[in-house]
Amino acid sequence: MPFVEVPVEDAKEPEIVPEGEYEVRCESATEKRNRDDTRDLIVVSVAIMNPPDGCNPQTLFHQIALPNENDSDRGREFMLLNLRRFLECFHVPFEGGGFNTDDIPGSSGKCRIGLEEVIREGVSTGEKRNVLVLPRLKAEAGPVGKKKKVA
Repeated sequence: MPFVEVPVEDAKEPEIVPEGEYEVRCESATEKRNRDDTRDLIVVSVAIMNPPDGCNPQTLFHQIALPNENDSDRGREFMLLNLRRFLECFHVPFEGGGFNTDDIPGSSGKCRIGLEEVIREGVSTGEKRNVLVLPRLKAEAGPVGKKKKVA
């Protein structure tokens, strides 16, 4: 292959953004299985639309685990709650019986972006990455945890 003319010098590493609330947009949604082949997942790539000036934000990859017949009641409820939080945050239409994954790409919303440590094969790499912190459901948007009784 002869000389390939591409602007290689324009490439730069993506950066993490500070924790905070950002406008976000789903770029793609891919249906796949987990590593153990025991669960269906939806992997969504999410772009941060209003990063700080001069920041080249990394693309976020958010996994949504779908419940199956082997889940405990509590596990199933947790997965459904996380799914609903995602769908509501990104304004993806849903009904009692489900939703269409084709409605995810292009959907947008406002979401808190947090930081977490990168772990590979059970070991910290010393790196950080941005993650979605989905908001609580609007009807249940009170503080997390048990309410204290006031005497």
